[in-house]
Amino acid sequence: MFSLPAYNPSVPFMAFIPGGLAHGSRVRIRGVMPNAADRFTVDLQCGDTYMQHDIALHLSVRPTEGVLVRNSYEFNAWGAEERIRACPIYFAQPFDLEIHIEYTRYSIKVNGQHYCDFNHRFSLSRVTHIRIGGDTILYYVGTEGAHHGEYVPPPFAETYPPPPDGYFAGYPPPPHHHHHHHHRPPYEYYD
Repeated sequence: MFSLPAYNPSVPFMAFIPGGLAHGSRVRIRGVMPNAADRFTVDLQCGDTYMQHDIALHLSVRPTEGVLVRNSYEFNAWGAEERIRACPIYFAQPFDLEIHIEYTRYSIKVNGQHYCDFNHRFSLSRVTHIRIGGDTILYYVGTEGAHHGEYVPPPFAETYPPPPDGYFAGYPPPPHHHHHHHHRPPYEYYD
């Protein structure tokens, strides 16, 4: 059993997720698949034993088939498999895989690019461990954001704290300025 964050850990990898998963946090995995590899898997699971507990999110990275398969495992049975005919991870090229935890889904990014989403099939609060197995070399596995260090705001924040004084200098324009500028609203919403 490893602890997070883990640097250059061996595979198969299993670690407890301190504090569990929270909206606005992310799981980050950096590594590389060797040339002779077949596939590797990432499981966000509800316990510390492989295939003995429910799996909230199962990712199977298969460059040879050109797919990244998503699924869940509950009550000793796999759910409905989801796949897109494209695998964004290539042999012998380092990857940076991020699983962003959102209110209704996991949002999966590879090398900074959004790849796909996977809707939650059961409660996030049940997820306690991450397991990584198969043909990959790991450089880093960790959780970030929310209560895991680096702060990431929740995806659908309704209210924001007021900005510090002077943060939006010139918005609105001081009364003695007679020329008009188009000012951006203080907060932008990104999808």
